[in-house]
Amino acid sequence: NPDVILVSSGTETSLCIDAAKAAEGLKVRVVSLMCWELFAEQDATYQASILGGAPVISVEPYSSVGWERYAHQHVGLTAWGASAPADKLYAKFGLTASAIAGKAKEIVKKYSNGTPLPPRPLNIDL
Repeated sequence: NPDVILVSSGTETSLCIDAAKAAEGLKVRVVSLMCWELFAEQDATYQASILGGAPVISVEPYSSVGWERYAHQHVGLTAWGASAPADKLYAKFGLTASAIAGKAKEIVKKYSNGTPLPPRPLNIDL
């Protein structure tokens, strides 16, 4: 079983893979959730086999809207209007492998003492 699950869609999946490699000491599952509608049509047992049993962090640079259905925490832009090269914006908003790995370690630590995961939808403020 994983310690934490990183979920994204599209190009952010490679960022999640890099974050998983950077999260030393953690077992990380990376999920590419390309179609929310198809996932929602699956039965609860299947959904739990993909996104259950560990804290879930969604990674989406452009909006957190909708991810609260699947994640306990979201990493991404929290405001609109910032203008800069993508690498600078990603660093500012924590969309780097090392920052995501740090969030993964924080959320695992928060729940490692047996505290039950809150039901989703809920965003956790670490």
